[in-house]
Amino acid sequence: MYKVVNNRIYLTRGDSASFPLSVTDKDGVTYVVQPDDAIVMTLKKTTADKTYLIQKQLVNGAFSFAPSDTDGREFGDYVYDVQLTMGSGYRDTIIPPTLFRITEEVTC
Repeated sequence: MYKVVNNRIYLTRGDSASFPLSVTDKDGVTYVVQPDDAIVMTLKKTTADKTYLIQKQLVNGAFSFAPSDTDGREFGDYVYDVQLTMGSGYRDTIIPPTLFRITEEVTC
């Protein structure tokens, strides 16, 4: 099971999930992702960590998680952000560091 509340993500360890994302500008206008754009979600234990634990590319408008992405990870709080890099080189963090909680499971 997963849920998203105000960009905070809660995912049961070992579950599959697909997090859709639409991008809007400051005026609320939907941005159409271009073929040479890259939108990446990066997950770390803390923002101070040098290496990431999971990194996902936006594909067909969503970030997809397989069970193997969180299997064996400790339950608890992590942090993620989402960065858009346009083909022109322009880069913007469109979701700043935000809570990503891996929740407990009973069946594994």
